[in-house]
Amino acid sequence: MKKILLFIIVLGALMVSGCATPSQVLIDPNTGNAVRCAHSGGGWGLMGAIAISMTYASQQQCIDDAKRMGYTEIEKVVKVGDRILEKDGIPIKYVGDIVSLPRNKIGDRVVYVGDREGKTLRFELVAVSLLSLRTN
Repeated sequence: MKKILLFIIVLGALMVSGCATPSQVLIDPNTGNAVRCAHSGGGWGLMGAIAISMTYASQQQCIDDAKRMGYTEIEKVVKVGDRILEKDGIPIKYVGDIVSLPRNKIGDRVVYVGDREGKTLRFELVAVSLLSLRTN
């Protein structure tokens, strides 16, 4: 009976699946350059667990590298309650409007105009590759 129970537990552990897709945007408050640290991984059983832990480790390394270069989490710059009014001069009425706009490529400069408690905000961001910022 113990062998059967052990077999069922081991089989159950091998059948467990999972995935992870952590993402964090960091910006350089001095230049407006923005970096997204995003990785994905997953799988079945023990190998899936290893892949997920490697995914989080890889993302954390990206975040640590960006912070060493002066980047900070975007949440420290953009606050809850801020409203986006425009993206590159195009009015934004609903959050879904941003999704429908063309995506920006690395190197594109994007200007956002927003509102924070009645004050107009202007953010100018540039999407950059973290690899392009590293120096040996």
